[in-house]
Amino acid sequence: MRSLIIKYVPGAILLLLLVFGIYKNPAITEKLSAGKSQNQDKTTFSSMEAKLDSLAKTPKQTDLNPGAMCYEPVCITDYANFVCSKCNKSTILSREVVENIRNAKAMLTNIRGLKIVIDDSGFCGHCNKNKTDHFFKITIFYPDRKEPVTSKLYIHQTGILTQFLKGNLIYKGERDSESDMKTYLPLLKKILLGIEDKREQ
Repeated sequence: MRSLIIKYVPGAILLLLLVFGIYKNPAITEKLSAGKSQNQDKTTFSSMEAKLDSLAKTPKQTDLNPGAMCYEPVCITDYANFVCSKCNKSTILSREVVENIRNAKAMLTNIRGLKIVIDDSGFCGHCNKNKTDHFFKITIFYPDRKEPVTSKLYIHQTGILTQFLKGNLIYKGERDSESDMKTYLPLLKKILLGIEDKREQ
C-alpha cells in the first residue's frame, strides 16, 4: 500500500502544480492555448446580427474624403487567362479583371472568424453563360445555424465586406475616397445574413 502511495504522490503533486499555475508544461500549455483560440475564431450568426445592429445605431460619419479626381488615358486592353476553380477551364478576360479576381479572392481568404467557401465560376465563360454579369458566389457557415448563407458578391463589394468585418465605420475606396459604412448596411445584411433589401448597394 505504501509503495502505491509513493508511486502516485508525485503525479498528484504535478497535477496540483499545473492547476495552480506553479509549473507549466510547455506542450500542455500550447495545446490548451490552441484550443482556446480556435473557439474564439468562430463567429456565430447571432453575433453577426448584433454586429450589424451596432452599425445601424452608429452616428452618421461626417468629414469624409470624396477622393481625388483622376482621368486615365485610353489604352489598349491586355488579356489574360482566368482558370475557373470549379470546372478548371480557361476563359480569356482582361488582365485587369483577372488581377482583380485574384486580389479579391485573397482578401476573402484572409478573413478570420468566418468559414467562407468562395465560388468564382461566375467569371467563367463555360459555367456562366451571362457574359455581362460576373460575380463570386460565397457561402458562409455559422456554427449556430443549420443552413449556410449564400449570396452573390461583386468584385467592388469585396472591400466593403472585408473592411466592415475589421470593424471599420468608414469605407475607404479607390483614390482615397471615403464613405459611411452605414450606407452599405443593406448589402452587408444580404451577404452576411441572407436578408434581402431593395436599398442594396
